[in-house]
Amino acid sequence: MQADIADVMPEKEFYQANPEVCGGDFKVILGKDYLESVAKYDLVFRTPGISPLTPELVLAKKKGAELTSQIKFFMDLCPAKTIGVTGTKGKGTTSSLIYEILKASGKDVYLGGNIGVPAISFLDKLKEDSIVVLELSRDRKSTRLNSSHIPLSRM
Repeated sequence: MQADIADVMPEKEFYQANPEVCGGDFKVILGKDYLESVAKYDLVFRTPGISPLTPELVLAKKKGAELTSQIKFFMDLCPAKTIGVTGTKGKGTTSSLIYEILKASGKDVYLGGNIGVPAISFLDKLKEDSIVVLELSRDRKSTRLNSSHIPLSRM
């Protein structure tokens, strides 16, 4: 299986922001044309900032690629209960408050999603009795919020 990384970021900025990528066994595609070859892959992880209607992604899907996201991948493998928080305003505050309340009560709780820590980074630490609080993008509401054990939507 070949895994590659594609990002619009210029090379210097990318490697400064992602030093763990240096020396990896994969191809890194950077710059404004980073999506040109996306149709050759079987599985494409799309970030929230990229519309699924982007022509390159539409073509990839037509050619049989599965379009997914880190959050979907995480939710598919997560053994823990999840609390998904989405909406227009107050997601970060609401997510943080829920996390702090659960943490203070002695629960094995994790905070992730758009609040700074990718949920996938702590996936291997989770147990069935863990609880994950996820701040989700508004565009994730329809696809991932309903997969949460406790969905919360702020308007």
